[in-house]
Amino acid sequence: MAENASAIEQFADRVRGQLRTWGAIDIRSLCFHQDDEWRSILANARLLAGDPHEYESIELQYEDDRFAVLQEIIGFANFDELVDGLLQNRLKIRGRDAKLDCPEGASGQARPYSYYTQLVDRTWAGQRHLVQSDFQTLVLEGSGQQIGGFVSRDEFDRASAVVTAHSKPFNGLGDVARSLFHSVNGDFAMGHIASMTVAAPAYARIEEIVEFSGRTYDVAVMGPPSAQPSEFSINLIMRPLSGQPVRRSLPLAEADVSSREGYLRMTKRVEFSEAPLVELFLVRGGKPVDLSSFYLPVAGTQNPRLTAQLTYDTEGAKLREFLFPREKSKSDAFEIGISWLLFLCGFQTVLHGLHGGKLNEEIDCIAFVPLSRHAVAVECTTADLNPTKLVKLASRCSVLKDALADFEILPIAVTSLERVTTTETKTAAELGIAVLARPDIEELLRRAAQNPAPSEIYQYFSSRIPGSLSADPRRATF
Repeated sequence: MAENASAIEQFADRVRGQLRTWGAIDIRSLCFHQDDEWRSILANARLLAGDPHEYESIELQYEDDRFAVLQEIIGFANFDELVDGLLQNRLKIRGRDAKLDCPEGASGQARPYSYYTQLVDRTWAGQRHLVQSDFQTLVLEGSGQQIGGFVSRDEFDRASAVVTAHSKPFNGLGDVARSLFHSVNGDFAMGHIASMTVAAPAYARIEEIVEFSGRTYDVAVMGPPSAQPSEFSINLIMRPLSGQPVRRSLPLAEADVSSREGYLRMTKRVEFSEAPLVELFLVRGGKPVDLSSFYLPVAGTQNPRLTAQLTYDTEGAKLREFLFPREKSKSDAFEIGISWLLFLCGFQTVLHGLHGGKLNEEIDCIAFVPLSRHAVAVECTTADLNPTKLVKLASRCSVLKDALADFEILPIAVTSLERVTTTETKTAAELGIAVLARPDIEELLRRAAQNPAPSEIYQYFSSRIPGSLSADPRRATF
């Protein structure tokens, strides 16, 4: 019997509690033939959401009479058989029983793996506990002894040479471990511990939160293919700057289903109260499976970005110096000032135009509206907006639009000058480019102090396309 068998049983009970999640099991083992039996040094099993026929085999499957890299994808109906094998220190794979134990010392007495189980929260493209997952994952980990204690150097080196000489070559067993077994060990070697990992991803997560209008957002979530909408809810905690938090639970229903192709996908329209701090949970079967925490600006409250700026820039003197340069030659400083201003208005901003960090055919500044599919591509100048420069901006923005097909990209040309010429205005109108001059920069500074929603600033930018209806009728550009 395996050590800490209760951990295996606890893991199995939790998996059995959510049967409408998995349809297959992907089992893999790297093992050696010893004393007329096979013994695994690295193995894992991953519970999959689909059926076995939906998944492809790994690049390398190899076996001879001394060493093997094995994979088998079986139906989830075999889960109990997998668990029974773990309890008996063995892994059934491809018609053989691979031992999950480690012979010790001169006696050769086999010591079983020691197991523990834990719930690993969702990590973005990260590796935790030998598991690579973008879902909350229940993990069972078994660990034995150092591989070098029961596998000889000659056998280990031979196996490494075999996989390197294969028709689909790998750079030794370390490459096999990283590429096919999701091992976090950078250099899998004889000093590493033999292990067995079973991962049960929840296959449910918050996919996207997109602003619909004002404080109303569309929350898109996903679940396993066989799950039902009624198993899920979206729970909210909205924390105002003062007073008690607002707490809500919003059950999901069939009406919220947007697609059943592959995974179950649902979208819920949610209205957030006038609170800056939001915690949003996806709950399935009474248990949280994902969390998204974010900040929403509330008009008329303190702007934390501006407060941070003024902590180091007394009265914003440096910001104003950059935004309103007295010399046309200080174009780099102007670009920095515009990127700061966009950040102060809540945009996620990156600056590409400075001489020390230029990219090929770049746009000076790109800024995204959080929780949306809107972005602005900004060209900065302390001189006139000549037509050639505007045409170049439109061309570069077109390339960016092709790359970000799901986004609405607004090109903006901004100058530190007081006004633009009629020719520049006409060219910008033809190209659909918003034009900002010094009065607009002053307006943005005023709005930044009011802690605006970035989407409102984006609408202001849209109104600055010559020929559009301005948000301020007194400044209409048509």
